[in-house]
Amino acid sequence: MVGQTHPDLFDSRPCGQWQAKALLGEGPHWIAGSQTLLWVDIVKSSVNILDPAAGTSIEMMMPSKVSAAVPTDGGMLVALEDGLWLRDGD
Repeated sequence: MVGQTHPDLFDSRPCGQWQAKALLGEGPHWIAGSQTLLWVDIVKSSVNILDPAAGTSIEMMMPSKVSAAVPTDGGMLVALEDGLWLRDGD
């Protein structure tokens, strides 16, 4: 039923608020090791990392529209308009 949650799947505790100011935010990915949230803004061509504990965020501009980003063992795999790219961690 719409508006209900399944108690085995969702935690009802509030997780805080954060103003993303995204034009088209997509692809959220929780990184357990660093307790950060990775997501992309397709229209702004950016990959974003939010640290909710510190209340900080990083916006990395990409050379073209980005549709997805996932962490790898030394950086991240980024899906751009012209293909998949590996970005080294820095």
